[in-house]
Amino acid sequence: MSRGSSAGYDRHITIFSPQGKLYQVEYAFKAVKNANMTSIGVRGKDCVIVVTQKKVADKLIVPSSVSHLFKITPTIGCVSTGLIADAKNQVTRARQEAAEFKYKNGYDIPVGHLAKRVADICQVYTQHAFMRPLGVVPIFCGIDMEGKEAIPQLYKVDPAGFFVSSKEKINRRLVHRDVLLYICGESSLICFAKHRLVTRLLLQGTKNKKQIISWKRKLKLTLR
Repeated sequence: MSRGSSAGYDRHITIFSPQGKLYQVEYAFKAVKNANMTSIGVRGKDCVIVVTQKKVADKLIVPSSVSHLFKITPTIGCVSTGLIADAKNQVTRARQEAAEFKYKNGYDIPVGHLAKRVADICQVYTQHAFMRPLGVVPIFCGIDMEGKEAIPQLYKVDPAGFFVSSKEKINRRLVHRDVLLYICGESSLICFAKHRLVTRLLLQGTKNKKQIISWKRKLKLTLR
């Protein structure tokens, strides 16, 4: 994005460009893309698998201290793609929201409700001049209990406050630099970087869309 095209319109989050864009939000997506990481979430009939890259920036950094996988509750996890500082801030807020929900209602927060709450907070960050959008895209995964039935859940939230579930069928043009695809009657979410290459590999590994794939094969397919 050239400086000439955005001059004067990116100084405040509340200023729209003549093209109807908020450049601060565009910069947040650019920050996630510049992290040069690919995260994949695959939801199966009885499992949820998330995979991301681990990059140690310096030899002096202890590798075990670098992680983009976080635990929100005993049944909900999160993989964050983007700026690690923003990711930790967002994870802390998500944990607070989950704890407050359980205190008020007496049961664990559903994955979809948590994703919606985090998306609402991200959207608020695009409304006020004293805030900035977080340069991170989280993928929430977990298991919701409906009676005695365990239902896997997978949700993605972007810096603009848009969230989508792996259950929902959506036009790919509506997903900003992401891909939502369906494989074997189930689905996966891919974030940034090499999403086209990953999409092709996933589709090659699932030739029969009606075939039921075991969690072991899903894990092997995801790790390709």
